[in-house]
Amino acid sequence: CSCRYYQWFKSYRDCQRKNGWIPVELPRSTDDSIDINWPLSSVFIPYEVLTHYGDTRFCSEYYDIAKSYVDLLLNLCDEDYVLSPSFYSYKDWVAPEKSTPAFISAVYFYRAVWCFAKITKALCKQDADKYFDIAEKIKQNTNKTFLHIREDRVYYDNNTQSANVHALGFELCPDEYASAVVESLVENIKTKDANT
Repeated sequence: CSCRYYQWFKSYRDCQRKNGWIPVELPRSTDDSIDINWPLSSVFIPYEVLTHYGDTRFCSEYYDIAKSYVDLLLNLCDEDYVLSPSFYSYKDWVAPEKSTPAFISAVYFYRAVWCFAKITKALCKQDADKYFDIAEKIKQNTNKTFLHIREDRVYYDNNTQSANVHALGFELCPDEYASAVVESLVENIKTKDANT
């Protein structure tokens, strides 16, 4: 169950700064990178623990860590909930064909706020609706910027497998376009397989 994560989250608590910033390595080393993705395990792991085990105790004990980091991101984004490029340090660094840094930042930001809203609701916190509203605004703005609807295809960002999989997997894609995005993903996979 969630007990295997306790030491990790104790390191989170030890290393998190007062403003909510979390280092990308725990315990903290010499890496002072500002990266949205890696520290978001402080949100994603409690969410997965809650989803798979129904363990609200773990979420409650480390709620403050997740809240401080999410609130830091919200304080640093602009009025359209777009994060600064300073959060793009590691980008989409393992995909054969990379999505753009701005897209990766946006989709992880959305997923984090949405997951945190779910945690907040499960713990019966009063501000759950606030975070759901913010997540919806991030979703709308991200789709407005990165969802491309063409006559011959519908896709996200630069139409890489990474971009389309992130949008589908993080439930960012509107239902009415999901099948078309899947088609773009399948076409990309077939094209890559044909060229290998």
